[in-house]
Amino acid sequence: MELINHTGLPLLQFSHFKNVAGLVHGVTTRKGGVSEGPFFSLNLGTQTGDDPQRVYCNRHKLLSHLSWNPSSVVIPKQVHGKNVVLITKERWDNDSAPHGLVLSGVDGLTTKETGILLMIKVADCFPVFLYDPAHVAISLIHAGWRGTANGIIAQGIGAMRKSFGTKPKTIKAGIGPGIGGCCYEVKEDVREAFSKQKSDNAVWKIDADKKIFLDLKKAIFLELIKCGLNKNNIEVASECTSCNPDLFFSHRREKGQTGRMAAVMGLV
Repeated sequence: MELINHTGLPLLQFSHFKNVAGLVHGVTTRKGGVSEGPFFSLNLGTQTGDDPQRVYCNRHKLLSHLSWNPSSVVIPKQVHGKNVVLITKERWDNDSAPHGLVLSGVDGLTTKETGILLMIKVADCFPVFLYDPAHVAISLIHAGWRGTANGIIAQGIGAMRKSFGTKPKTIKAGIGPGIGGCCYEVKEDVREAFSKQKSDNAVWKIDADKKIFLDLKKAIFLELIKCGLNKNNIEVASECTSCNPDLFFSHRREKGQTGRMAAVMGLV
C-alpha cells in the first residue's frame, strides 16, 4: 500500500484501486486526530474508552478529508462473526439516521449503491477490500481470526455473487494492514478452529519454546484463492500493526487499551 498525506491526514491506499474512477478507499493510521493518551490521535472507535466527542471529531476530520457527507456512512458494530449485509437504497432510506447507519452484529458490508461509504474499524484484525469491476460493486470485510476461521471471506464473496452476479475470478482484492505472523502468538484453540477449515500448514509457525504464531494475512490470502480469486488480483499490505506503534493502533501490543483505525470504501 502507498501512504498518501496531502492534507495532514495520512491514508493508506492500494495501487490497483487508487486510480479506479468512482472508487473511494483507504485505511487510516493513528495520525491526524485529536484524541489523547492511548488513543492518540486519530481514534475512530467509540467503544474504546475514549471521549466520544473526540471520536466524532476524528470521524468528521476523516469524512471531510474524503469530501463525504457524514450522514452517508455505514458503520457496523463488529462482533468477530461472519455476517455480511447487503446495503441497498431501500434499506438506506428506511434505516439511516443523520449520522449514518449503524448495524449491530455485522462484520461485512456489500453494495453497488453510489454515495454510501462503508466503514469498518480495525486494530490488528485485517480489513479486506473486494471490488467487482464488471458489476461495479464492492465489499468491505472485517477479518479477525474468528471470522476468518468461520468463513467470512467466502461469505462476503458469496454475497456479491448472489446480489450482483459477481464472478470471483474478476474480483480485485486488497488485504490491508493487520498483525503479522511475527507478532501474533495464539493458543491451541485458535489452531483447532482453523483445522476445521483445513487451513494450510504454511500459516503456522511454532518456535523453539513451542509458542504458536498465526500468519492471519496468509490465511486470508489463501482463503481468497480458495474462493476463486486470481492471485495476481490480490494486493497485500506489508505493514504489521503490532510492529509499528508510531503508525498504527494495536490491540495486542497495547493489551486492549488503544484506539481503532478505519477502513473505508465507497462508490461515487
